[in-house]
Amino acid sequence: MHHSRVHIADWQPSPVFSPEDLMVENETRQSLHEHLLQALNLLPARQREAVYLRYYEELSYKEVASIMGVNYQSVVNLLFKAMTALRKKEPIRKLTTLLHWMFGGISAAYLMNFL
Repeated sequence: MHHSRVHIADWQPSPVFSPEDLMVENETRQSLHEHLLQALNLLPARQREAVYLRYYEELSYKEVASIMGVNYQSVVNLLFKAMTALRKKEPIRKLTTLLHWMFGGISAAYLMNFL
């Protein structure tokens, strides 16, 4: 018997969701959000500020530098240190485990790149 593989680009999610599916998805999103906030709150204030401005406010590195009153390289350094620290925090390890559980074959580390 020959099984054809479904490529990720060809896969389409089912448009029908049960109320239970929606409730589970909402609870999962809430859990992800809580784990991320816990980890962010463990960062030093300047790193947290840089992460907030760059990723929540979607400002450029140059704009973040201007707001924070530092140079461009300082923003790069703050964000690098923040991301390095976040990957070591217990809430992020829990978040990574949750992402891996949710998305199975997709690498949780890959998904973390988008957080």
